[in-house]
Amino acid sequence: VVCLKLKPFADGNPKSKNIPLLVEKLRNLKNEIPQIHSLDLGVNTNGTEADIVLTELFENAEALAIYDASMPHIRIKEYIGRVCEKMTVTDYPF
Repeated sequence: VVCLKLKPFADGNPKSKNIPLLVEKLRNLKNEIPQIHSLDLGVNTNGTEADIVLTELFENAEALAIYDASMPHIRIKEYIGRVCEKMTVTDYPF
């Protein structure tokens, strides 16, 4: 589970533009990385801590490790680093 709080302005865009851009990039991960068994995300509508919450499911720890080292994941982490002010990640066995 990943919770993301975006900066008010980053990467040349206001938060209102970066949220849908990031949502699209995150959704595309499912098409780019076969180790993702399922991917679900939502945009927070009540304005509290996180703007976007992402949940991904992997078959096992090996699949998660492959995902973590993949170029699409590395690229999205770089983008997240530019547009987010806070990120919380929780991995747990299922």
